[in-house]
Amino acid sequence: HRPEIRECARQAVIQEGEGFAGRELGYAHVRPVKPRIVEIVEFAQKMKYQRLGLAFCDGLSKEAKIVGGFFSSHGFDVVSVVCKAGRVPKEAIGILEHQKIRIGKFEPMCNPIFQAQVLNEEKTEMNVLLGLCVGHDSLFLKYASAPCTVLAVKDRVLVHNPLAAIYALDKYYSFLKPSG
Repeated sequence: HRPEIRECARQAVIQEGEGFAGRELGYAHVRPVKPRIVEIVEFAQKMKYQRLGLAFCDGLSKEAKIVGGFFSSHGFDVVSVVCKAGRVPKEAIGILEHQKIRIGKFEPMCNPIFQAQVLNEEKTEMNVLLGLCVGHDSLFLKYASAPCTVLAVKDRVLVHNPLAAIYALDKYYSFLKPSG
């Protein structure tokens, strides 16, 4: 019943409804009309946010540049921070050489707490996650001060579309079905 929470919930419901056309014809006629990136912009506008944070994976730098530009083109002040910010070696948290991706080379760890701290210090009003790894996203969400949403999650095999495994459950991913 807190006013700021109520308003966020209210605007989220409005945004959900506006994501469909044909509502006036009944549920059997509704069809989705907006991609998630557009809904994020519209929701942020409804909430009167001006400063967006973009926490992104280094592997999606190209996409982050496009996303940041899209947000900026809609009037938002965008603060972005890459996962490898700080360049802390993986060995600093006890990672052994054979546990690294690039064995025998310097490899910075992802630093989601630092990403959250940067965006907290920059006083972002809403943060958007783009491709953070499992676990890293959890840490970011735990330490971020502003409300967060996810544009895309990390899925290296399925090109950041993890539901593809569920959609292909009867074919290529049948091994995911519970046994018994």
